[in-house]
Amino acid sequence: MSKTDIGVPEPNALVFEGDGAVKGAIDYSREVALSAHEWYARERKGKRSWAKWLRFLAIIATAIGGIIPILTEIFKTETGVPMFSPAWSSVALAVAGSLVLSDRFFGCSTGWLRFTDAMTRIRFAICEFDMDLMDMKGGCPEGWQTDQEVCNVIARCKKLMNEVNAVIMTETRKWDDEFRKAIEKIDEAARKAEKERRGDIGDGKGGNEDKKA
Repeated sequence: MSKTDIGVPEPNALVFEGDGAVKGAIDYSREVALSAHEWYARERKGKRSWAKWLRFLAIIATAIGGIIPILTEIFKTETGVPMFSPAWSSVALAVAGSLVLSDRFFGCSTGWLRFTDAMTRIRFAICEFDMDLMDMKGGCPEGWQTDQEVCNVIARCKKLMNEVNAVIMTETRKWDDEFRKAIEKIDEAARKAEKERRGDIGDGKGGNEDKKA
């Protein structure tokens, strides 16, 4: 994990002898939570990089698409013909649209936000878990002795894992919903392009038929 990522330090105050199975439950639940936290912290960096580049290139392509028609009016030959075709504007805008669709399909921008949110929520859950255990340990410095104390600690461990699993499930559902919407957008764009292509072909055939008539 890089230094810029949010880390969760090991709570040395919770480590002491004599807990037996209780310490095992604490270590396991924290390992589960920390593993999820580290995964989101690691994976969000790739999402962040791709999101920035795709969006930046889309902005550049959009700007180029808007500037080209102006440039064709400025730069002309002696006969008044544009030095390059204004159709390049459509090409630039198509590239910009493709970059945005790629971002949506791979979930770079939204994934970056989802992973950051999930990582932060897991971090808060771990910190709250550590503070609760410290509070519970305050009255028993030599470890949890009674059955009730042991049950309370294990119940708190279970709560932490349930909280982490809930964060993961929520993030996964968001990803599933976003991915489905991205697929629908791409299919819609493909159908629109195919419809326009067929329309152009139809117009061409119609024109030939009219000439024959």
